[in-house]
Amino acid sequence: MDLRLLSADARPARHASGVTWLVPLLLGLGLTPCASHADVSSGDTLAAAPCPAALDLQLAGRDGFPLHLTHYRPAGGASLGVVLIHDWGSSGAPCWGDVPRALCQAGLEVLVPDLRGHGASVMPEMLRPLSPVPSRGELALLATDASLWCPAFSDSVRRVVAIGLGWGGAAATRLDSPGRELVGIAWLGPLGDAAAFPWQPRDRARRSLLLVASLEDAVSSRVAEALFSRFNDVAELRLFDRGAGGCALLSGPGVGDGLRDWVAGFAPPTGTAR
Repeated sequence: MDLRLLSADARPARHASGVTWLVPLLLGLGLTPCASHADVSSGDTLAAAPCPAALDLQLAGRDGFPLHLTHYRPAGGASLGVVLIHDWGSSGAPCWGDVPRALCQAGLEVLVPDLRGHGASVMPEMLRPLSPVPSRGELALLATDASLWCPAFSDSVRRVVAIGLGWGGAAATRLDSPGRELVGIAWLGPLGDAAAFPWQPRDRARRSLLLVASLEDAVSSRVAEALFSRFNDVAELRLFDRGAGGCALLSGPGVGDGLRDWVAGFAPPTGTAR
């Protein structure tokens, strides 16, 4: 069994610094984040691509509910898309911080949805605040909404990777769409009923499900272990002995090491179109 227990120190983590895990991730892909190397000499070559201004998209749910997406598209196009799904009770922009733009600058197309009832995916007449835990009905709506996100990708995107936080990861299996394949899910701090997670990986030769949790979050770590038991032929489990939950898990020490090699496995070979 591929169970690895990693030790992390007790430094407090804040989601605003979530980009800290991205630098080792990009280096593992053989890519360079632009913002980190503004002083590179003219003789050096950066693998990063320009990322135009993000586009705010408004979709309509199947019931007409307004759904907001932020779309990051690299200037050179991409064949691999990433969907970043925030945790329940947060919203896309504050949860992911600079991560979407850095991924875009690395040549990946990125979608950042606001879950129904969060961020800009709201209606004026909605009652606040949201419940701290989504109901079964809300989870069903979330899954339905997720099926509408991937058509927002450019036509060049044929393969999709999802990185979900908390309850947001429960929607990741609904990202398949005509002409695009969901090739991997990274679920950080998974929550919900592990037995009901409808993951049907098409490629059982690949570690297509990455599970990351902190042992300080007893609920999340139990869910992660249960999911690993179900999918141990395609899953990798990384447990940290310390760390915050939710969006703050992004900046936990060592989290980037868990994502780096996993994401690199989905990137096109060097010299091919991204």
